[in-house]
Amino acid sequence: MTTMKQKFLNTFILFIGATLLSSCKSTCDCETINRKVKDGEILYKICRYIVDNNVVTNPADPCTFEIREMQSDTLNGKEILRVKLSCCYMGDQAIIDKKTNAVIGYIASDK
Repeated sequence: MTTMKQKFLNTFILFIGATLLSSCKSTCDCETINRKVKDGEILYKICRYIVDNNVVTNPADPCTFEIREMQSDTLNGKEILRVKLSCCYMGDQAIIDKKTNAVIGYIASDK
């Protein structure tokens, strides 16, 4: 038999857990990114990747990211564009497949 105290505690734990999980997801509306400015389309694609894949970027907001640097590189035999972003400690990176122009990865930086 569950006591009232146990029921309250279970409900409280579920509430806290749900709150923490929802606060980790980005609430950014990627549609607010101006896709017509320089690098706007790339920033939009990175934002969509973050939101669609529930990538945690807190406390940074992917709607406000800027590009620090872009480098051509190779990853697993694919030609990629490594996009270094202005956010998050040492700077997060997005990986874009040069052939398809799709974001294929996101690397969080070290603290």
